[in-house]
Amino acid sequence: MLKTILAVYKKKADTMSCCIEIPENVSAECIQNLQELVSSVRNCIVHKARRTHSNIELEMRLGNVTPNGTFCSDIGELSWMRIMSAMDASSDWTKKHEPLEIIDFFYTHDIEGKQENIRTSRFIKENKIVCEHIVKKNEKKISLEITGIPNLLNNIRVAFNTETVIDKEFLPDITSTSCVRIKHRKSYEWNNWRYDLTKVWSAPTYAAATRMRDDVKKHTTYEIEMELQRSDVYFGKVSHTDEYIAISLLLKVIGLLPKHINII
Repeated sequence: MLKTILAVYKKKADTMSCCIEIPENVSAECIQNLQELVSSVRNCIVHKARRTHSNIELEMRLGNVTPNGTFCSDIGELSWMRIMSAMDASSDWTKKHEPLEIIDFFYTHDIEGKQENIRTSRFIKENKIVCEHIVKKNEKKISLEITGIPNLLNNIRVAFNTETVIDKEFLPDITSTSCVRIKHRKSYEWNNWRYDLTKVWSAPTYAAATRMRDDVKKHTTYEIEMELQRSDVYFGKVSHTDEYIAISLLLKVIGLLPKHINII
């Protein structure tokens, strides 16, 4: 299933400093839509350069669009396991992370007179419990259709988001959650990109999410996400034009999937 991820990308590594080849199985409209999103990210980086508390996020998720038009990021256990096995077998990663449990608590709270949707993430880092409080806002997203593998997935969602860190002094000690997600994640890094393979259990409360986690086979969803690290540095490189970044995004997706796909 995997070519591997880095193989397609490395074939073009010598020429990418000045140009990048458009894959034959990608439509011109797809490239155009991605370039427009990338341009929006670039503009945001320029305008928010002095706002150090706000992080600009560019991410891609594999998934399926359901008949009612909803995007579902669950690709199924079999596909997820195959991709993870291939990624584990590769020695080309800049870094491989140990599996990590992250618990996301979603709730609303009034901050300076405005109701905000907040995500508090809790995990253990260097033997210490870490809590991060984030307001995440979607700035723009597009869906790209994948054909040729209907039994695996049919869509890629590319999203440009901003994440603002909220100090805990502005947050309540106790509150009701709208959703809790328990995530078991394994991550791989290659240069500026991080690949997250995550098993997820979701429910309105922590207790309910825990029950789902303990009944693994019944309630688990399997997700794959690719996220750009240090977007300001990546976009700041002279050779990284909007076209370059758009095609680079697509190459990473193509590297995960069978050869006979098309992206439109």
